Amino acid sequence: MLAHLVAEKITLLQPPGKAPTPDLNEPLLFEAVRRALADVRGAYAIAVLWSKAPGVIVAAKTASPLIIGLGDGETFLGSDVPAFLAHTRRAVFLEDGEMAVLKKDGATFFNLAGKKLEKVPVNITWDRTMAEKSGYRHFMLKEIHDQPSSCEDTMRGRFFPLKGVLERECGMNADMLKKSVPFR
Repeated sequence: MLAHLVAEKITLLQPPGKAPTPDLNEPLLFEAVRRALADVRGAYAIAVLWSKAPGVIVAAKTASPLIIGLGDGETFLGSDVPAFLAHTRRAVFLEDGEMAVLKKDGATFFNLAGKKLEKVPVNITWDRTMAEKSGYRHFMLKEIHDQPSSCEDTMRGRFFPLKGVLERECGMNADMLKKSVPFR
C-alpha cells in the first residue's frame, strides 16, 4: 500500500505530461515519500527506492528501529547494529519521525516536515557479540532490560486501536486499560 501511495505522490508532484529530469528525481522521490508518510498511521521503518533515482534510498521510521551505518564510500541501512558491524562502526540512530536520504557516500537527515537535521554519528565500540547483547555483559541482563520495550512492542497498536480490537484481544476496553496501566 505504501508503495502505491508514494507512486501516487510522485505522479501528483510531476507537471502534467512531463517526465521528471534526472537531476530532479532525487528531490521528487524525497518529497513523494515525505508527503506519503503524512497519510500513514502506525509503526513503520521503510526504505524506498525508485528506478528513476538510482543510487538513492529514502528511509524513514516511527516506532520501529532503523539505523544507518556510514562506511568508506558505502552506506548501510538496518534495524540493528549487527547488520552492518562487519563493514563499519559509525552509526546514526534515526529517531521517530525522522527521514534520511542515503547514497553510497553518506546520508542526509530530515524531519517529516522536510527540515534538514544535523546528526552526529556514534562510534560503536562493541564487538558483534556485545552488539547482539546491546552492550550488556550477559544476555540475561539484556533480556531483563528489554522487558519494558518488549511489552510495549507487543501491545503497540492495541492500546487505542479501532473499536472492538482491544476488547477482543485483551478482554478490556481502552478506559479500563488506561486506569490499570500507568502511562509515561
